Amino acid sequence: MNESNFESSDIQAPSAFLPIVLVELSLALLFTFLCLDQSAQRSRIQEAIKQREPMVQQSAQLQGKLQKLIEDFNTATPEEAKTVFAKYGIQFTPKAAVSPTPAK
Repeated sequence: MNESNFESSDIQAPSAFLPIVLVELSLALLFTFLCLDQSAQRSRIQEAIKQREPMVQQSAQLQGKLQKLIEDFNTATPEEAKTVFAKYGIQFTPKAAVSPTPAK
């Protein structure tokens, strides 16, 4: 090889924009993946909400029934309360009185 044939103008340096383009491409792929994953997660959450809706309605109904029961007990006489306890087999043991002074 003759050095006269080898000129520095024949060698082209890689473009300075190549690393920037590669970084932008990788960020675009990352953001695309994150958006797709978020969309899939959102649909899974919506499906879970739909599946739990009957349980929420049942809980609301039960809460309403319990609230009505509590209101009935607030207006009931002790004899009526004992009748209801016996009817439904409810066992009630009063808690021991709590002393206001802490134990040492």
